[in-house]
Amino acid sequence: MTDSSRAARITALVAAAAFAFIGPFAHAAKDADTTTVIIDTDNSVVLAGGRVSPGKPIADNFVAFGGRVIIDQPIGTNAVAAAGNVDVRAPVGGKAVFAGGTVTVDAPIGGNFVAAGGDVRITKGAVIGGRARVMAGNAVIDGTINGDLKGSAETFTINGTVNGDVKVAAETVTLGPGATIKGKFVYASAKEVQRGEGVTIGGDVTRLDEATSAHREAREEIMSSIGTGVRIVGTIVSYLAILACGAIFLAVAPIFSVEAPDRVKASPGKSIGFGLLTIIGTPVLAVLCIITLIGIPVGVMLFALYPFALLFGFIVGALFVASYVPTVLKKPPPPTVAKAIGYLAIALAAVMLLGKVPSVGGFIILVLLVLGVGAFEVELFRRMRSGSRN
Repeated sequence: MTDSSRAARITALVAAAAFAFIGPFAHAAKDADTTTVIIDTDNSVVLAGGRVSPGKPIADNFVAFGGRVIIDQPIGTNAVAAAGNVDVRAPVGGKAVFAGGTVTVDAPIGGNFVAAGGDVRITKGAVIGGRARVMAGNAVIDGTINGDLKGSAETFTINGTVNGDVKVAAETVTLGPGATIKGKFVYASAKEVQRGEGVTIGGDVTRLDEATSAHREAREEIMSSIGTGVRIVGTIVSYLAILACGAIFLAVAPIFSVEAPDRVKASPGKSIGFGLLTIIGTPVLAVLCIITLIGIPVGVMLFALYPFALLFGFIVGALFVASYVPTVLKKPPPPTVAKAIGYLAIALAAVMLLGKVPSVGGFIILVLLVLGVGAFEVELFRRMRSGSRN
């Protein structure tokens, strides 16, 4: 398998992850105009829905996910979107990160740009102020990129201007008529680059098709850069997916979703005990059941339920953190489910950022997971004993 094929597979994985999250929203509300406001402060907005747009200029950050996201109002700082279709028609002042089936940028982006999807297009009306990272099935660059461009695709076409270096891995690489690259041009492909008339390249042109040490290092650099973009998009998609599950949990079981995190405060010892027993003991018990042959159905059921236990345990752990957000912000407890979802969004972002801290991040996530799983089960057993259904 060539490096460009591996790059294409990476792109496919990113797109699959995005659609696994976005798909249900897009199918259920493809043309719906309803929008759920998750966070709306003076400077930043987080929205979800079938068809989502800012509705007003945003002074700072804009985050959206759903069936279709249309950025038709100026965004002052950063923009993040995950959707079946992402359509950018108004300027973004800072960084932009987008994931979707189709990503179209037809307006200036002031900072760095990352996009992953089936089709990614930067039109003639778009100017990327910083560097760009593009992962797609089909990528077309018609506009201007003022920094370096790195990308991976099945087909990668540059018709516009790149004022830095270009490093691309693709099955087919095309430089259209009049394309301009001010810096070096490095590409990994099984085919020679296709060049139109009037192409200008300011630096060296290198095709990575020889197994030399220098070329291997260059390949690794390209793949490392692509991997960084994949991780960024993957983190965003994971955050939105967990937030969506948490929002559903809050909407379907509003009382349980409040009382389960309270078990961490009321019964920390029980929460830790049940959490450790579940996380460590469930896989062991499932294997033992399968070994006995008679218990195969039970073992299979335990393995099937295990990921859900971890997911809802993590959500309960995040809700435990979210219970302190009103205190930190000097606000009253959330009066509505929508407000509770907003606090969860803040807490979840904080938890995931802490999880990235070297050495201690993984430990923090593990402790929160153990507490969350245990608290979920303690509250569930309490309700089973009392016969409560609320």
